[in-house]
Amino acid sequence: MKQIQLSLLTTAAVAVILLAGCKDDINSKQMSQAQKDEAPATQQATEDSKKTADGTTVAVSDAAITAKVKAAIFLEPALKSLNITVDTTGGIVTLSGTIDTPEKQERALQIAQNVDGVKTVNNQLSVKSAG
Repeated sequence: MKQIQLSLLTTAAVAVILLAGCKDDINSKQMSQAQKDEAPATQQATEDSKKTADGTTVAVSDAAITAKVKAAIFLEPALKSLNITVDTTGGIVTLSGTIDTPEKQERALQIAQNVDGVKTVNNQLSVKSAG
């Protein structure tokens, strides 16, 4: 009788192990299919995050360029007391504000053009008319 019970118990244990193995195999197949189904979406998300990362890099570079241009203008004794606004988008620097003389306007333009990373300068500085 004990041998039959032991035999039944062993058979039950083997059955549980086999069923668990089958279940794992089914889960494995389902997981594998789910991964295949999601692969294009995952790849697209990766591409989108690269684009975002690139955009962020550009934004950081623009901020750095703006800071460098502002610092260079401030270091110029004739320009440091003037209210020159600097804005950068995609490496294109825009200078705006009012300047006393055409010479100072030209100097601000030269300074901005010589900063690393500046592609071009959009000069919107206006010269105050005397009077």
